[in-house]
Amino acid sequence: MNVPEARSSEVETMLTKRKPSAASSARRQKVAATESRHTPSPAQAGPREPSSTLSHRREPSSMLDRRREPWTGLEDEVKRLRAEVQRRERLGMVLEGLLESLCDGTVALDFRGMLVHVSDSLVESSIDGLPGLPAPVLERLREEGAAIVDGRPRRFELIWDREDLGRRVYEVAVATGRALDQGDRPFLTVFAFHDRTRMVELEGELERARDLAALGRMAATVAHEVRNPLAGIQGFATLLRRDLHDRPELQTQVDRILLGVDGANRIVADLLEYSRPLTLHKESISLEALLAESLAAAQISKRWTPQLQIDVDVDPVLPVCVGDRRLLLQVLNNLYDNAIDAMGGSGCLSVRARSAGGVGGERIRIVVRDSGCGLTAEEVARVFEPFYTSKPGGTGLGLAIVRRVVEAHRGHVHVVSAPGKGTSVVLELPVERRSEPIERSGRSTGPVSEREAA
Repeated sequence: MNVPEARSSEVETMLTKRKPSAASSARRQKVAATESRHTPSPAQAGPREPSSTLSHRREPSSMLDRRREPWTGLEDEVKRLRAEVQRRERLGMVLEGLLESLCDGTVALDFRGMLVHVSDSLVESSIDGLPGLPAPVLERLREEGAAIVDGRPRRFELIWDREDLGRRVYEVAVATGRALDQGDRPFLTVFAFHDRTRMVELEGELERARDLAALGRMAATVAHEVRNPLAGIQGFATLLRRDLHDRPELQTQVDRILLGVDGANRIVADLLEYSRPLTLHKESISLEALLAESLAAAQISKRWTPQLQIDVDVDPVLPVCVGDRRLLLQVLNNLYDNAIDAMGGSGCLSVRARSAGGVGGERIRIVVRDSGCGLTAEEVARVFEPFYTSKPGGTGLGLAIVRRVVEAHRGHVHVVSAPGKGTSVVLELPVERRSEPIERSGRSTGPVSEREAA
């Protein structure tokens, strides 16, 4: 047998060995049948459930409770914090009300100097027009707050020209709240305002009363020692002028003598008026009629010129004022004279009358304003001092008498002025108690020209 034939027979023998025998095939079929009898079909077994569902069903309830425990504790903490916030808010409201009742207003600034609280009694329009504090007042508070050393409270005086109340004098107490956990850094500065305006006024009145006592004693001597010689000079000068009817140039010199005597008599009369005790003859007065009478008298005075104008705005419904008619007319005439002199013979004299509330009840506010050159802050501070004047030939007693008469009526007077912006004198007089406002059908007509205020 050659080699190829031998190799062919070996291959056939190997293939024969790899074929399964009939006995082995039968055994495999028997095992498969046995397994099929013990294994359920898919229809019999039903749908298979995910393993996650099976494991969830097997998870015990204790594990779920342990998962809920952190959330339950967090909800309890939130409830506790909300209750604490509400408690602190209520406590803050109580403390704020208590602080407001102990002073006339409070202001609070944060650590950056920003305004975080201001009492309603102190609110005014700021630079941007929003309710707040004027820029000069806010800047002063920041400076005083920054000047606190070692957190010790301090006090300072603040003079504030209020829009509705005029000049007010406040004593301000300032204290800081500090955060101990942040290096003792101040986080809040609180200012408590105490209005000392009335106290300052009483102190001034006491000082003026002492001056008046000495001035009254001197006035009696002046009246006796000066007025009688002045009367003699005036009488003889009048006779001399009559005898010099044919010499006009000499009559002019005599007229100068008489003019000087008139000025001296006016000073003596003002001095006596200022020093003597005031006796008020009170009566119910219609402010509209009083203003019309005083303005009519101003238009026929020697000071009046055609270049002057009058602007009057009186509330048609005003309460009745109680006071001495003669003295109130004198007050208005003094104010008109000062206004005309300040305008130099040309300008606008403005008069306003309105009802206004205030400390002590309802009041009537009268504002007399001129369009003159205005006053400096130093002049405004001294304008009510006796014998202080800024105009040639003035006695310096006109506004001093005005304040004395107004205060005798339990009223108030103050001046608002600035260089180049004119001067306003504000009078506040109490109204008659238990009286109804007088309804007027229209404003008085006469020599006074009126127009509505813009």
